[in-house]
Amino acid sequence: MKKARKYLFIFLFLSFCLYLLVSGIFGQGGYLYNRSLRNILQSLQYRADKLQSDIQVLQQKSDEIATEDGLRNTALNLGYYIEGDSVYVFSTSGLQTDTYEYVRVEEEEQPFRAFSKGMCILVSVSASMIITALVWFADTVKKGRSFDEDDESISYPE
Repeated sequence: MKKARKYLFIFLFLSFCLYLLVSGIFGQGGYLYNRSLRNILQSLQYRADKLQSDIQVLQQKSDEIATEDGLRNTALNLGYYIEGDSVYVFSTSGLQTDTYEYVRVEEEEQPFRAFSKGMCILVSVSASMIITALVWFADTVKKGRSFDEDDESISYPE
């Protein structure tokens, strides 16, 4: 009976420790889950910063066009001219034009799918059973008992 308590204690202790370990690494709020959320947050922050800078550039261009000089430059670029001004034509073949890079909305990166509490318990109990069985097997081999020998403490009905 004392041996059974020993193995029960080993099983319960290992189950508890392994549950904490599995839950801390793979569970909800565990290391892997938090790391994936941190990566997603950084990518979203990068996108937000890029969009904010694009908004600022467009706001500056809008403010520049709203001025009288901006309107005059836009009219001259479209081919209009003011009487009395000399019209100069420049080749635009080598110039770089403004291109807008559209941000493609990709599907959001999914965070690491964390183990549920039930799954953490199942994994920890399974591993504890295996380890406890190995400890029992090691104790049996260490004491030199054979599995084929009858145990005198157990009486079988005939």
